[in-house]
Amino acid sequence: MGTSYGAVYLTDHLGNLIKEYHSHSMGVNAISIDGAGDYIGTCSDDGTAGVNSLFDEESYRYTFQRPMKAIALSPNFRDDKAFVVGGLDGVLVLRRKKKWSAFGKSKDTIIHQGDGAIYAISWRKSIIAWATPVGIKMYDRETEERITFIERPADAPRPDEFRCHLVWVNDATLLIGWANWVKVAVIRQSHVKYCEIIGSF
Repeated sequence: MGTSYGAVYLTDHLGNLIKEYHSHSMGVNAISIDGAGDYIGTCSDDGTAGVNSLFDEESYRYTFQRPMKAIALSPNFRDDKAFVVGGLDGVLVLRRKKKWSAFGKSKDTIIHQGDGAIYAISWRKSIIAWATPVGIKMYDRETEERITFIERPADAPRPDEFRCHLVWVNDATLLIGWANWVKVAVIRQSHVKYCEIIGSF
């Protein structure tokens, strides 16, 4: 659970407190867990992103100097120390540890910018999906190419008032829930990966 004053609490199914983290000075906007369930990533309006181990004292804190609304850890965070983060400035940043660095230095890559605030991010295997005011976009980290653009309906409610939700059903199927609509997107692969909508309601 992320709180409005920047704390993150980890509890068991009965509500008993297991751990707490104080990575931010303002409200927590998003929480992400890596594929192995070993790390938790959070971001905040104070412009920071934090990553903490769920099982030991390993932790990282990053400053971006601008409000962060969404974060997604790499499924293999333990190995690549990579995550993506985005916020009100509309810049989607991939941050990862430099392979040659033994001192924790990181490298930033801008994946996308220019469509308005980033409201949600989700990462499955090599595919990163994110939501902007104009719709959903996907990026394949393996090929370093964009896969698709799924337009937000013109009559949909304001995106800043209704947060987008991105949930992977499996490695190839993404559920997109935003205000009063839901879409089911499936990634296909022939010579190249592409995405198609197989359901909308």
